[in-house]
Amino acid sequence: MKGCVIIGASPKAQLPPNFSVGNDGVFCADGGYDRAVSWGIAPDVVIGDFDSAKEIPQGDFEVVRLPREKDDTDLLAAVKLALQRGYRGFRILGALGGRLDHSYGNLSVLAFLAAQGATATLEDGETVVQLVSHSDPPLVLERQMGRTVSVFPFGADRCIASYTGLQYPLDHGTLSIEVPLGVSNVVIAERATITIEAGTALVIILNE
Repeated sequence: MKGCVIIGASPKAQLPPNFSVGNDGVFCADGGYDRAVSWGIAPDVVIGDFDSAKEIPQGDFEVVRLPREKDDTDLLAAVKLALQRGYRGFRILGALGGRLDHSYGNLSVLAFLAAQGATATLEDGETVVQLVSHSDPPLVLERQMGRTVSVFPFGADRCIASYTGLQYPLDHGTLSIEVPLGVSNVVIAERATITIEAGTALVIILNE
């Protein structure tokens, strides 16, 4: 699967531990270019209306300028451009930890990518977030003992989930938006699984 890294402009963005771009393409959304420069990551494409960048970037990369008044956020515009160019595996950095409305909007980008048949994670120095649906295979967590894992329904008021290898197991249990039952579980086995039998869930893993 052709993979890419999307870098957003969160002011509290942190580079995930042991992160490597590898052969992935790199798309920076507006001020995400400044994050990339600070991390020593060279972009392939910089896209945005440049309201949050220090200046309009110039360099050995493509620049796509967007209008200030538009429906899509700069991050979503970067994602759509990457999809048009054939990318289907996404790691999104710089999309968490800033304004709450921006962070929530970026969670919705995960749902948009899933609807396009792509895979995606939101990542920062502390957290990895991904969307898991009933049509997906079980999410397998290997060699992550001690990490905190939370599971919440997303896009509907409830989902049905099963866990193995977590401190608080679940067998076809219902998670609802009214009660945060899925918060702060802990991996206690070398191999843990999270299966969503009905609905869709956000799985949040802390890098601790």
